[in-house]
Formats: sequence, structure tokens, C-alpha cells
Amino acid sequence: MNTSRRNPLSSLASIVLLVPVLALLASPAAVQAASYTGRADTGWGYTNKAYCCEDAVAAAQDDSARACERAGGYPEYRRSSARGRCKWNTRRGSDGRSVYRCSATASVYCK
Repeated sequence: MNTSRRNPLSSLASIVLLVPVLALLASPAAVQAASYTGRADTGWGYTNKAYCCEDAVAAAQDDSARACERAGGYPEYRRSSARGRCKWNTRRGSDGRSVYRCSATASVYCK
């Protein structure tokens, strides 16, 4: 006679306890909603301050979105996206015109 039979209720109980653990391990890790600050610098070469700042802010938003993706999230541009802040420096070019260099920070909502 075989004496190594298992109790069917103990097998059922171990399956019931194991299912939530397996579901937790199989699901992707949830990223907390946050925003990641992106930074960008255009370098010298712009003769129009507005275009310089627009490009710097757009590059900073892209940097913020990449940081979000690296953290495992999804950037959401439409909701709670900050336009960004731009600082600029100016100097005279070889032709006497103003040349701008812009640096910006921006944050894109990450979920």
C-alpha cells in the first residue's frame, strides 16, 4: 500500500496561495507617476533668441521623456507638461550681429 498520498486540500491551499504570487511576478513593475527634469543646451549659433529658446525647450522636453522611458514609464505630453524655462547668453558674432546660446529645463509628466 502506498503511504505517500498527499491530502488534496493541502494541494489546493498551496495553489491558492501561489497564484497571487505568480501574478505579481508576471506583471510589469508599476512606475509611480512622476516628472523627470530634462536639460538641454543649444550651443552658440542662433541669431534669433526666440528660435534658440524654442529649440532648447524642445530638446529639454525630449531629454525628460527619455528619462521617463529609462525609468520604465510612458511620457505623456498632453497632461501636466511644463513648457520649460529658458536662459540665454548673447555675444557679438564676427559680422557684428547678436549670437545666442540657450539652455533650458523642462519636465514631461511620466506615468
